[in-house]
Amino acid sequence: MTSKQINQSLQIIRGGRDLSSVDESVLHGCGLPDFKRTNCTLEMAAKMIHHAAMQFNGEFDSIELNAICNIAKKKFQIV
Repeated sequence: MTSKQINQSLQIIRGGRDLSSVDESVLHGCGLPDFKRTNCTLEMAAKMIHHAAMQFNGEFDSIELNAICNIAKKKFQIV
């Protein structure tokens, strides 16, 4: 996943798009060392980023956002 694609995913989240029907389960466990690079869509990545870094107050946790974006750059392949 490139930085541009991460920004596109963040725009999807900030735009309030309904991602409830998106199945991102192939990305579960992406922080584990043996997780292999996985094909996914921007919407799947956006949902994973949202779950990993969004706080209850609607703001991103900057530390978690940085962590999931670093993982995404290495392990998410946007198709």
